[in-house]
Amino acid sequence: MQLIINASNLNLNKRLRRTLSNRIAKGLSKLSGKIRRIQVSITDVNGPKGGNDKQCQLKVDMHGMPSILVVERRASITQAIAQAVLRTSMVLKRKLSRARQFDRRPARQALTDITCSPAIIASN
Repeated sequence: MQLIINASNLNLNKRLRRTLSNRIAKGLSKLSGKIRRIQVSITDVNGPKGGNDKQCQLKVDMHGMPSILVVERRASITQAIAQAVLRTSMVLKRKLSRARQFDRRPARQALTDITCSPAIIASN
């Protein structure tokens, strides 16, 4: 699993980067075998004005499935990261569950098998 971290309008020090990567690794550890790459973008939307303006965006690329994008905005960077990781984990579990459900459905009988049946040909 490849982790790419980008920040704009923020100064991400080593400690914060380590915290971010640990949260992501811990929160998505059960799904790490299915994940190819995670791109994290952290932004201070309003700059020095304050408020719920720290945005964390997680884009997850998985093997054989479409990408997933989760965006969270909170008052602090750590809150935004924690909530984004939690939501990403829930979305990934739901997507994988639906994919497994779809794979387990019984196959329908092909239409050609029905139309080429000897009983139908004999009645014509």
